[in-house]
Amino acid sequence: MDGSGCMSTPEMRMALNKAGFSLNNTLHQVLAARYGEADMTIDFDNFVACVMRLEMMFKVFKKLDMDDTGFIELDFYQWVSFSMI
Repeated sequence: MDGSGCMSTPEMRMALNKAGFSLNNTLHQVLAARYGEADMTIDFDNFVACVMRLEMMFKVFKKLDMDDTGFIELDFYQWVSFSMI
């Protein structure tokens, strides 16, 4: 928003919401810690990486949630596979 080429964590939250991701506060904090710099700014490359990861995770979850319950079951190897992507 300010033309710096980086976004603050509130700007990241707004951008993710506009991209269609409805996340709780805890997930926003995790993403800011994972993709942000020490000063809690997120550069464009890290934001794109975050969006790509979220899209993949949402798609995988929806594919595994065949009954649309909002819950899935994973065995150990599935969990490790998905968490390492």
